[in-house]
Amino acid sequence: VIGKGGQTIKEIGRQAREELSELLGRKVHLFLFVKVRRNWDEDPERLRNLGLLD
Repeated sequence: VIGKGGQTIKEIGRQAREELSELLGRKVHLFLFVKVRRNWDEDPERLRNLGLLD
């Protein structure tokens, strides 16, 4: 979900900072936190909520 080496979450953060900066007209510092739940990838309901399972 966050991508190999965190690349996906880094890109999400970059785009969010860019959009917020344009919206607010100033530099923005954005801190992203990732929370991991044990065995999340084995829970069909959680996978559906993430859009990873039909």
